[in-house]
Amino acid sequence: DKLAAAADAFHAKQGQDRYALVIDGEALEVALKPDMKHDLLGLAQHCVAVICCRVSPAQKAEMVMLIRDHLPEAR
Repeated sequence: DKLAAAADAFHAKQGQDRYALVIDGEALEVALKPDMKHDLLGLAQHCVAVICCRVSPAQKAEMVMLIRDHLPEAR
């Protein structure tokens, strides 16, 4: 699972680099599935920015709520 592997790589380099997550609508559709949300959050919490491009308003709203609900320190 590539998403989990990327999250593990972020955990290993924690504090060494600054990252941004850029994801498009097609990839976000997969990442927002219930069995993938935990991995998506694992990546997002190590990023200084999350950029969603070419996503539907519903996808954007779901991503915003996911981040706000689980990462309260995010703005």
